[in-house]
Amino acid sequence: MRLRVAMNLPSDMTDTYRLVNGEGDGLSGLAVDILGGSTAIVMSSAAWCEIHKETIKSVLAKLLKQHQSYANVDIDIVWRNTPSRLRQDGYEVMMKDDSASDEDDRGEQLALVAMESSVKYLTYPYSDGQKTGFYCDQRENRLMIAQLCENKRILDLCCYNGGFALNAIIRGSAASATGVDSSQDAVDAAIENASLNGLDAKKISFMRDDIATFMKTAIEDEEEYDVIVLDPPLSNDESEGASLGGSNT
Repeated sequence: MRLRVAMNLPSDMTDTYRLVNGEGDGLSGLAVDILGGSTAIVMSSAAWCEIHKETIKSVLAKLLKQHQSYANVDIDIVWRNTPSRLRQDGYEVMMKDDSASDEDDRGEQLALVAMESSVKYLTYPYSDGQKTGFYCDQRENRLMIAQLCENKRILDLCCYNGGFALNAIIRGSAASATGVDSSQDAVDAAIENASLNGLDAKKISFMRDDIATFMKTAIEDEEEYDVIVLDPPLSNDESEGASLGGSNT
């Protein structure tokens, strides 16, 4: 927590960030993302995390209460895991175990607004779908790319919820941004996020398409872009072992 405070997290511009970064913080198999300043997504991919689940949740709750930003906030802790990684540790998640996804009567469609670098995103921490979480580990990359985008035409391939395109317009003053993703859920989320930030649909747009097909058509139509971002998802085998709330936007 002290390291995140030193990084000015959280702040007036950012209430969504990675609090615990697995191996980077000496806690292999454990990652924790804070979403919207009110929800902590715990991502477990090691047997020791499951064995000590209640202790981890208790310590996390106490730690957050010690931070002035959360002193008067009841942080909701949502526990998620990656069964394929746990099986590598010899740990089987039973169907009746709530480890894989905390059940909540608020429903999986409950949206939570997350803010990163003044850009707002709709996130769905209680959903099992693609829009489950927000990919916190690309924060610095999104800002870095935005610095290259002033008055430029941006193409964001595998755009997921539109993070790079949104930052290009909002933080980078890009002339235009186009996002492409093969998932309709991702495209819908990106469109919702653009609307949430009050962006002009004439400057930023998102579409569903296979990126190879899209690029072939763009070449044939002599479309030109100044900055192209390509952030492909993990393969199926890799994604089973990836943290659910913090990778890839």
